[in-house]
Amino acid sequence: MLPELFYIINFSISISAAIIALTTAFLILITVICIRSCRTIPNLLICNTSVATILYYLLNLVSIFYALQNDWEQHQPGCVFRAYSYTALCAALCYSYSIHAISRLLFTVFYTHKSLQTWFIHWMMIIISWSISILTPTIPLFFQHGYQLENESRICLPTVKIFSTAICSVLIAFIIPLNIVASVYSSIFFYAWKSTYRIRSLNSHATNLMISSHTRLLKVKREIKLMQKILVLICLVLFGGTPYFILVLWHVLLEESPPEPFYLLSTNCIAIFISLKMITLFCMCKQIKTNVLHYLLKLQRY
Repeated sequence: MLPELFYIINFSISISAAIIALTTAFLILITVICIRSCRTIPNLLICNTSVATILYYLLNLVSIFYALQNDWEQHQPGCVFRAYSYTALCAALCYSYSIHAISRLLFTVFYTHKSLQTWFIHWMMIIISWSISILTPTIPLFFQHGYQLENESRICLPTVKIFSTAICSVLIAFIIPLNIVASVYSSIFFYAWKSTYRIRSLNSHATNLMISSHTRLLKVKREIKLMQKILVLICLVLFGGTPYFILVLWHVLLEESPPEPFYLLSTNCIAIFISLKMITLFCMCKQIKTNVLHYLLKLQRY
């Protein structure tokens, strides 16, 4: 049995990460809601990620509250529902990045199809992603002990000890959405490479065609620069989910059990890297960051 101090330190780190992420997410939401110029399609997608982050950390704080109680092993109300919600919100976070990727695809590759770049299409993508995130995590409910209290981490989740439910949850909330992102970005990079190749092979006398192609290439390069920023966020999510995935494979490939601290550390990694992701997201969105800093300076003067 691990000492109580180990749990106190780890949960304190999770609480700190939650406070930072919640503050950042609420700042983003309030800025976009209050400032009309910030109400753009890219910022809509950022708000979608912020909402998923807020719900995730609120659930995480509830789990930590029960985990720090003296009777944590006997008193875990709504354990199955909290474990299901944990998987659903992790999925919602990862699918929110899939929407970012698909949106970039619509603006870069299918730029001539203006009907695909509307608010309606993006709202539909958000609704579909949340529907998938809510429905697919119900699958482990059909397995025995699909969702339960994991004693090593003191958290209700799809425990890594049962391979069928653990790998199902990893597929739903981690592997599938990240594969969608990888496929979409591969398509965009391939399109950009083809655009560059076309411009280089143009005849020097075809001036008008060169100007048109050059303009299109500049647009593609801007989109790729934005994609590079989003890929940084994807890497943060990847680093956060990898320890949990390693634990799942450990139980299958190795006969001996993993060290007990790894269970809590794997869930802590998710909370820490999601917080880092929100800070990075805020710093990358120049429009939102500028407005927030402007109003904070205004308040400081008063």
